[in-house]
Amino acid sequence: MNKQKRNFYIKETYQIQSNPDYFLDEDNGVTWQEKIYDLAYFLGKRFGKKYIIDIGAGNGQKLRPFVNDFKITAIDFGANLDLLRESIPNQEIIRFDLEKGLPEFDQKILKNAIIICADVLEHIKDPHKLLKQLAKLSHTCAFLLISTPDRDKYRGKDHNGPSPNPAHIREWSFNEFNKLLNEYHFNSFLLGYSLNCDLLNQKYAIFSLSGKLITSQLPHDIFSALDLSEIDIVASNIRKILRRATNRTQLILNYEKELEEYRNQLSRIWSAKTYKIWQFYNRFLKRRLLKSKV
Repeated sequence: MNKQKRNFYIKETYQIQSNPDYFLDEDNGVTWQEKIYDLAYFLGKRFGKKYIIDIGAGNGQKLRPFVNDFKITAIDFGANLDLLRESIPNQEIIRFDLEKGLPEFDQKILKNAIIICADVLEHIKDPHKLLKQLAKLSHTCAFLLISTPDRDKYRGKDHNGPSPNPAHIREWSFNEFNKLLNEYHFNSFLLGYSLNCDLLNQKYAIFSLSGKLITSQLPHDIFSALDLSEIDIVASNIRKILRRATNRTQLILNYEKELEEYRNQLSRIWSAKTYKIWQFYNRFLKRRLLKSKV
């Protein structure tokens, strides 16, 4: 293995966290990567998929909206397992150390699954096995959603580690993460940014969307245009992705228009509180959209 691959395509001057803390995903009032889960739910419903697999599910609170509509498999280890059982009782919870890669999945389930791996890779000491298996899943599952914090946006371009977050072993820049996914041969993917949490309007999370349906249902020529672009996981880009794979374009356009109009109403008094209102309205319209018929 060459030096660049040993560093997982992070710059040579970067120092990893040598003694990381275990990340206990306790509820502190902030929801991380909510947009990733919003999009996973939307894709699952839009494409008629039955399963959600959450790799590194943490406390499981973001999975609660999925309970009535999907069969859930949540994977984690340590003290987070107790939080998972409390959040999503009667769902499949697998204890597995992600340092060892991933457990085996039924191939029939994978074809009907949306897989989430949100803010996990930065916690893994040696993510080689996990990355290899995620790349393999990207050629089998319907959609695979991955996120990780952008080091340059959080820390600045001159940051050489270790991360000030004691649970983060390493953090990637956008270009490094793009290189990583390509070198591990992930299926054709969209790469961009997502809002990192529900309180701050900051797009500091790198986001990747891949999967079998990306290749089979989206025109290949869009990848060269979007591969290195900022694809915000918000209403406007849900339209970009989904209108190429569904026959409900006008409905999605209307959804985007309503969201944009409401956001404009809040723009003069933008704050954490109004942003929470915006998020609530977003979810309300999305539920209405999913119930609508064209």
